[in-house]
Amino acid sequence: MLTVINNTTMQHVATVLDMDLARAWAETVPYQNDFSIVKHMAADLEPYSVRELDKLNKLLAPHRTPILDLTRGIIIERALILLNEQPITSEPPPDAKRVAPLPPNEETLMTASKKKVAKKVAKKVAKKTTTKKPVTPKVERVRQNGVLLPKTGSKAGKCWVIADKLSKKAGAPPKRSDVVEACVKAGLNKAGSSADFQAWRKFHGLTKDAG
Repeated sequence: MLTVINNTTMQHVATVLDMDLARAWAETVPYQNDFSIVKHMAADLEPYSVRELDKLNKLLAPHRTPILDLTRGIIIERALILLNEQPITSEPPPDAKRVAPLPPNEETLMTASKKKVAKKVAKKVAKKTTTKKPVTPKVERVRQNGVLLPKTGSKAGKCWVIADKLSKKAGAPPKRSDVVEACVKAGLNKAGSSADFQAWRKFHGLTKDAG
């Protein structure tokens, strides 16, 4: 199972089975907030600090009596149990893309009157230009060992490219720490990259953890 976590508030967003569905749910997190797609494994919670994990535990189970002086390992173990108790979400909200606001652009900065003028001009131009846009052929994505090949240019896709390069360079599957480090340098999320690399390993039939 995969869980989308809002890293800014440590709120549980959704628990899903598919990485693409997790990405769709991640779009509900406002763009100024960071998020992670966490697989329900202890290694995928390691990037979080004890304070963040404690907050996540409290938000997941606000009515449970807190136990003081817990070790980091026990806090992670409790978080995994609570995350596994969350019901599976099969469909993202219909307005997922609208929930996550985009940065201001020229369109949002235009006044109402300018928008009306722009629409009228666009309609006139549309009437004059009847050229049809070329249809882009749909690219079939490969599914292997139950894992779907990520889209080119997506965050998962970038992580997989890095893993492929490190694997080719070493002549063997790369270590998780090396891949995550390279992904972070490339501007990707640490926890998300760890989950994406786990999916890469499963896709290639590698079951033993790379460390």
